[in-house]
Amino acid sequence: MLSRVTVVLALTLFLVLEGCGGSGDGNPGSGASEGGVAALIEAAQAGITVEAMDVELDSIVQYHRLSGSPGEIAAVDYLARTLEAEGIQVKVDTFLAFISDPVSATVEVPGTDFAPEAITVSGSGDVQNLQAPLVDLGGLGDLPPILTETGERLILDADGPSGSVELPPYPNLQGRIALVTGQPRPGPVTQLTLMGAAGVVFVNPEERLNDLTTTSVWGTPSLRDYHRIPTLPVAQVKRSDGDRLRSMMAAGTVQLRMSTETRTGWKTLHLLVATIPGPTPDAPFVLAGGHLDAWYFGGSDNAGANVAMLEMARAFFRHRNQLRRGLVVAWWPGHSNGLYAGSTWFVDQNFDQLRRRALAYVNFEGLGQIDAKRFGAAATASLSELA
Repeated sequence: MLSRVTVVLALTLFLVLEGCGGSGDGNPGSGASEGGVAALIEAAQAGITVEAMDVELDSIVQYHRLSGSPGEIAAVDYLARTLEAEGIQVKVDTFLAFISDPVSATVEVPGTDFAPEAITVSGSGDVQNLQAPLVDLGGLGDLPPILTETGERLILDADGPSGSVELPPYPNLQGRIALVTGQPRPGPVTQLTLMGAAGVVFVNPEERLNDLTTTSVWGTPSLRDYHRIPTLPVAQVKRSDGDRLRSMMAAGTVQLRMSTETRTGWKTLHLLVATIPGPTPDAPFVLAGGHLDAWYFGGSDNAGANVAMLEMARAFFRHRNQLRRGLVVAWWPGHSNGLYAGSTWFVDQNFDQLRRRALAYVNFEGLGQIDAKRFGAAATASLSELA
């Protein structure tokens, strides 16, 4: 993990220092020469140790960090205390966000012993003992696509205006439960809702269950997009259980019974931001961020990245007098069960400052995964040479 942290640190330092003039003598606002940039990156990396990161990681992963939960708030408090002990300027904003926490799901075939392990997902509709015929739709690629030219009015391409693509008729799902192989994501949930499904059981392509979200609304819904809040009950089963369901369907019609429960509504979130100012109050800055919330303990998703962000903030602060640009580091809440609620709220609240002064955004995700063989990065065209 240390090598990945130092790579991201070097990238972010380059964004803050690239093109700076001056002698690199450490005076505020003087910038750094090309050699000074390399020396500064090396000095910053030297201050990062595996031992310190292990302590920080343990301090975060001890908590279940579902957004708005006591565990996530405790992680925010730990990070804020650690940053403040270094003298770093921190701020914790609180705000209301529309959040959906998965609670439980059951899937069973009445009259048989089929009752596999199942989960629901963030954004699922709630239902109790929905019983209906099961319809096998195959995989995600077999669903009719959504017409993309209609903005907020979501319709299936097959139902669109003249000139849309030719598609075979799709099955009648009114009063039926769909069976689909693939991950429960916003796209297929929207497609199945428009097809009239009463519920859906997703079959994970692997022998596992993945906690996911199905809403396509980024952040808190507005009058413009609240109609896209999902209502379709969603359950997920493992691949072997999907295979068994299909073998039962091969022998005749299968009646399925399903229940799903979520806690969906308003919740107070805590957003931690650390600021290492530039040499002047209006200096440009780089924004770095990564989500703090997690399903369960979330070591690689995303506590490893959270530790990298903490170490980066410390490194920048120790060398703050050599920086020409500032750095703002944000630990986002509401990433998973609110679909980017924290980062969306931050942009809405700070839009003018971001438009006038923000130079780039660096996102931290998935650092420190066991047995990872490569470090990957993606970027917009303007930063493609750095990725």
